[in-house]
Amino acid sequence: MRRLFTGYATLLRMALACALAASAAAHAAGPRLIVQFRDDDVEAAFSPVTRVAKMARESGVEGRYVRRMARGVHLVELDGAADAKAAAKSAMASGGAKIAVPDRRLKRAVIPNDTFVASQWYLTNDYASVSAYGAWDLTTGSSSVVVAVLDTGILPHPDLAGRVLPGYDFISDVDTANDGDGRDPDPADPGDWVTQTDIESGKFPDCEKESSSWHGTSVAGIVAANTNNAYAVAGIDWAARILPVRVLGKCGGYFSDIFDGIAWAAGFAVPGVPANPTPAQVVNLSLGSTEVVTCSAEEDALFAQLLSADGLRAFVAAAGNEAGDANLNFPSSCPSTIAVTATSDTGDRATYSNYGSSVDVAAPGGDRGGLGGLVYVLFNAGKTVPGAHGIGAGGGTSFAAPMVAGVASLMLAVAPGLTPQELRSIIRTTTKPFPAFSLCTSLSCGQGIVNAEAAVALAHATARGSEVPVVEYFNEGFGHYFMTAQPDEIAGLDAGAYNGAFVRTGAGFGAWDAPVAGTQPVCRFFTSAFAPRSSHFYTADPVECAGVKTNPDWQYETIAFHIAVPTAGACPAGTLPVYRMYNNGQTGAPNHRFTTSLAVYQDFTTHRNWSGEGIRFCAPD
Repeated sequence: MRRLFTGYATLLRMALACALAASAAAHAAGPRLIVQFRDDDVEAAFSPVTRVAKMARESGVEGRYVRRMARGVHLVELDGAADAKAAAKSAMASGGAKIAVPDRRLKRAVIPNDTFVASQWYLTNDYASVSAYGAWDLTTGSSSVVVAVLDTGILPHPDLAGRVLPGYDFISDVDTANDGDGRDPDPADPGDWVTQTDIESGKFPDCEKESSSWHGTSVAGIVAANTNNAYAVAGIDWAARILPVRVLGKCGGYFSDIFDGIAWAAGFAVPGVPANPTPAQVVNLSLGSTEVVTCSAEEDALFAQLLSADGLRAFVAAAGNEAGDANLNFPSSCPSTIAVTATSDTGDRATYSNYGSSVDVAAPGGDRGGLGGLVYVLFNAGKTVPGAHGIGAGGGTSFAAPMVAGVASLMLAVAPGLTPQELRSIIRTTTKPFPAFSLCTSLSCGQGIVNAEAAVALAHATARGSEVPVVEYFNEGFGHYFMTAQPDEIAGLDAGAYNGAFVRTGAGFGAWDAPVAGTQPVCRFFTSAFAPRSSHFYTADPVECAGVKTNPDWQYETIAFHIAVPTAGACPAGTLPVYRMYNNGQTGAPNHRFTTSLAVYQDFTTHRNWSGEGIRFCAPD
């Protein structure tokens, strides 16, 4: 499989796995089947090798067992002259297979690079954009959300610093991997360039000569590039973590590797691969193919079994860039994916984008016709191996898909309990309408242009909150108090982040991680305007929150948690008063402390020259 984008890089299209030159021992000699045997077969307890032999006896499908995959799925190599599609049908009809599908190889089509644009028009609240700015008023994301990017791997671009989790390289073919081995724990992108010598070797069927694309790094940056750091580009989600899963190398990659990569990303066991300690809630698939057939029911069943209400919630897949029928693109034509087509800066269908009834939603992907209409992304100057980090510009459904993946991650930040069905429904029902002049309709480009603000707002309104602890820390060097309810932030501070400057005070209170009846979101702000000291501020008052957002010295960070608030100075029954007090800038910077202890509040306001500001929160008792 290969990546899907135009501009400085290219778009994926797919071909069936072909028999490679006999001299290429690392490549399969014939087509391959992905097989999941029936559980009710009389030989269900037998070894996979035995069951492949049985399949050959009963269906005439002769095959060599290659390896065990995730979810009880197996890879089988057929005779070089075999018809993989016919073999798959025979295996399911009489060979004991519940699912049998041909393995596929995905590729991309080359389009020249373009220079980067100076502004990210697609993040604004304009009719043709995704309204990320509006969504950020509700949340800028949560580091508890993990987005897996199944692609060419990742580079250590400075604008992804601190956001990338340890991933894995799932490319099993050594020549395709281009890093000297097969599967390994290093998802770094070594480059996917293809030379004329590569083409003439016969190892890379239907490929063209091309430079390295650094596609995975570009896609990851659209989702989660660091924001408000005065550098490079802004990601849609400011806090989500990226799980890089390398599945594409020279000339793309096989679906068998991609399926294992998705399963591992979702937290399922993959034979021979260490367990994934940070399972993803969202998978981005900026890869695909166009063939003469759509996604089969059996292929969709492989995807569907990986989704769950408390695990992986969404596959977001690019619809392809052949300006043709998206219903023939794999895997975006699988009903279990959220298929994304691309629109331009005017809201029209991008000239290259596939379209069709299988598309769920549209998102800006950029288009040719001027720098102002392109998407700018993290890039690398290396033509073969990595070179200098930088910014590139281009367009493609590969860039549209991660915009939707980023919106999904923002939704999960405010509503972590969303099911796959709920997440899909909200994305589809909160879209912006296509302009009247657009070539897009609901029959060709999905329900509309993804609307981050509306999707996050609806997710927020339907969230089911759970009680969480708010933990207080003290930074002795600054003389400042800080509090957080985010599990990953708590774990990091307890592990000694920031050189161990933050120490638990032993104090804190309860709150909710999502809205419940009678609660308000707590806005969290940060300031470094009083260097060398920095500080945070928290408020559940919407007027106060809006006012602080207009203060250039304070940076809005996120919704810290949800909390009940007092009415006429009193908390509702079943809650505890949380008092707020202010240090009057005694340490050289403003700082507030929150406490449920009236004795502490009185001590600070009577003996330590802090100003009392009364009851501001009401915590669950």
